[in-house]
Amino acid sequence: MHKSIKLELDMGDELFSQLKTLEQEILLQDEKLYKKTWAWNVFLGWYDVENILSQEELQKIKATAEYFQRFEKVIVIGIGGSYLWAKALLEALKPNFWDEKIIFAWFQLDSSYLKDLLKYLAKKDYGIVVISKSGTTLEPALTFRMLLQDLYSKYSKQEVSKRVVAITDKNKWILKDLATKNGFETFVIPDDVWWRYSVFTPVWLLPIAIAWYDIEKMLLWAKDMQQHIDENKDIFKNPAYLYAGVRNILLNNEKNIEILATFEKKLSFLSEWWKQLFGESEGKDGKWIFPASLNYSTDLHSMWQFVQDGSRNLFETFLIVENESVKLEIPFLENDEDNLNFISGKTLKFINHSALNWTIQAHREWWVPIIKIIIPEINEYYLGQLLYFFQRACWVSAYLLWVNPFNQPGVESYKKYMMECIKK
Repeated sequence: MHKSIKLELDMGDELFSQLKTLEQEILLQDEKLYKKTWAWNVFLGWYDVENILSQEELQKIKATAEYFQRFEKVIVIGIGGSYLWAKALLEALKPNFWDEKIIFAWFQLDSSYLKDLLKYLAKKDYGIVVISKSGTTLEPALTFRMLLQDLYSKYSKQEVSKRVVAITDKNKWILKDLATKNGFETFVIPDDVWWRYSVFTPVWLLPIAIAWYDIEKMLLWAKDMQQHIDENKDIFKNPAYLYAGVRNILLNNEKNIEILATFEKKLSFLSEWWKQLFGESEGKDGKWIFPASLNYSTDLHSMWQFVQDGSRNLFETFLIVENESVKLEIPFLENDEDNLNFISGKTLKFINHSALNWTIQAHREWWVPIIKIIIPEINEYYLGQLLYFFQRACWVSAYLLWVNPFNQPGVESYKKYMMECIKK
């Protein structure tokens, strides 16, 4: 295996020594994963990357993506696990200013948003990728209804059938029936893969392939991370299990808020996927680590005071990019009117890393435990590794809390009450 993401801990000797007490418990969960002898094992279809997709389905994804690339825009409709990682990946890989081909229309019931979207698409040549296991989740279902009617107002039924793809259940539910009736292409969300862990399925792969990225390479590097985790039974050399263990120790020491922080703007949306993954997997039965996120250096000027000097029930996990990909030097000015010549010749990356190191040092002095997740560079290879790392860590972290990482009773309760209210 080539370079891998790695973990570094800065949390004091006493907390670090407590990790050893968890080693056997983590290895026990590890063994149950492979043997599928643990509760809730029916949703473990995600962990073996090699067997999630057949080659036939992978080629079908690539062919569909190539067809959809001819459209001016592609609207991806979904919510939560249906879109978060795909959007996070595109935010990380694309230039900061680009004419985006993919628009994610997923997330709210705001009428002004949907009205503006329909107005924007009025003269656009577009297709739709709709993602829903059942088709009954209200936000994406309403968005899909509105956009589908817009397509039918412009094109024949036969043409519309070529412009819509549904990623849904294999045999049942509303969206599957609707897709069959209207002749839409469909992809299957496997029954043994829960939504939050569905990123190596068509849910993630199709939108990324439409954006011209090599999904086979991403899968390859995710497999490398799986192999790295599988082969390291020493948790201090196993990044996913070390991360899970550290979080458990910190929670036992009354650190129940985790802040995922980064000084890299391109990684800022990744924290939205991370919050959903850990928040919905662990936040049950009165047990929790509350997942929050900060984007530095911007949030140094808004939340720094709280992190540095507020309540001591938090810890901070930093996503750090090791290598400099863009060398942007500070210019020298003859008159030095802004008094910045003292940093001329230095790169902005150097200054950004200096701010990172200074922030960590300041937090260390005020007893904020620090976890560093270090990524060699931002590209599809290491992001594939990071994705698998977080999924595997989240799974074992939830099991250490003795909660089901795959259900979401609180979310289902909200959906039930909302539908009852609307029907009145």
